[in-house]
Amino acid sequence: LQTPGAVVARTTYETLGGYRSDLCHAVDWEMWVRIAAQFPVWHEPAVLAAYRRHDANESTRLFSSGAIWPDVVHAIQINAGSFPPEMKKAIVHRSARWYAGSALRTAAKQLEQGERVQAHATLACIPALRSMMSIASHSEAIGHRASLLQQRLNSGSTGLHAA
Repeated sequence: LQTPGAVVARTTYETLGGYRSDLCHAVDWEMWVRIAAQFPVWHEPAVLAAYRRHDANESTRLFSSGAIWPDVVHAIQINAGSFPPEMKKAIVHRSARWYAGSALRTAAKQLEQGERVQAHATLACIPALRSMMSIASHSEAIGHRASLLQQRLNSGSTGLHAA
């Protein structure tokens, strides 16, 4: 859910106590989960607002730097407390798997752009995300892809091939 796509009554934020101060980059996501856990929500499938990322966008900067990943891991842990017990394991798994895939794509892009420090920071979140996965084969596949990227990082390879 992107911020332009959400309309929330002020009283909802007041009832929930506002945004958490221990999250920096995943604060909106955590709030949407808390809202959905305690209030009725509606999803409108029609496109009513647009959101774009550009190089000067804060989200782009945070993803590019690798700074967002520890916050994402923390948000998954926090969000788990909002899920019904019978659904918690599956939802945490899906969240961790989705974000691990996103981190791997980000790290690959960082390596291609020569951003080795940022790629290292991004890959550093993978073990924590893997530890939240409940399906071993998914965790192993993520681990394998991460180790290939780590090898590229260690070798100094960007992964780009000469044409």
